[in-house]
Parts: sequence; structure tokens; C-alpha cells
Amino acid sequence: MTGYNSLIGFILPLFIVHYLFKWHSGIDFIVAEWSAGELLEYIGTILSFVGTIILGALALQASQKANKLSEKVIDMEKDKYRLELRPIVSQHFFKNFYKLKNAVS
Repeated sequence: MTGYNSLIGFILPLFIVHYLFKWHSGIDFIVAEWSAGELLEYIGTILSFVGTIILGALALQASQKANKLSEKVIDMEKDKYRLELRPIVSQHFFKNFYKLKNAVS
């Protein structure tokens, strides 16, 4: 549905400009001071501006998502590093250590 809305938002101003330049009202205040090409160029510039803003917002949103994901990965790597540095001593070691200690005493 949004594809149709954007298509209408792109084509509708072109038809409006075409109609306004074909329509002769007879009122001097409404007479166009720009040519049709200049007005279409203006509309194209506005559409380019809107497209740039939308793409910038999408890029910002994607960047924020990537940063959150990167932070999660860094936290996972820190946890993994802590687990790798943690000394691992089995119960078997303590049982043998106490047996030896009791045997010596």
C-alpha cells in the first residue's frame, strides 16, 4: 500500500502543475510567473530533499541497530574472556589434596 502512496505522491504534483498551466482563469493574480519547466524543477528538488531526509533517517536507524548488536557481541566476548580466565579446579583435585594432607599428618 505504501508503494502506491509514494507513487501517487510523486505523480500527483506533476498532474496538478500540468493542469494549472493549462487552465486560464483570467485573473491576473493567478497568472504564472514561472514556466512549467521551472515549477517541475522545483517540485523535483523538493522530492529529492524528502527522499534524502528519508534515506538519512533509515541510515540512522540501521546504524543504531548495528551499534546495539555490536554492544551485545562485545558483552558476550567479555563474558567469554572472563570464563576463560577463571581457574578451573575439579573436585577430584580437592579430594586427592585432602587425602594427601591427611595421610601426611
